[in-house]
Amino acid sequence: MFHRLLTDLPPEQLADTLEGFHITPGYLTHYHQVMERMQFQSSPEVNYCLQFIQDRPNLPFILENAKAQGILRL
Repeated sequence: MFHRLLTDLPPEQLADTLEGFHITPGYLTHYHQVMERMQFQSSPEVNYCLQFIQDRPNLPFILENAKAQGILRL
């Protein structure tokens, strides 16, 4: 619903109110930093999440790459 309400707003007049909030590669970098120094208890759920991230190393960069190539207009 949120996105539908925004569809008629002119993108050039919108501002980034939470800089970096939607920049997924930044979260991935932070994730790797935390994983280097954190110990956690393993569980099927934790293992699933770790494997999900490991299996998709390029996924967080798709939107940023598209933006850099001019494919995604912001």
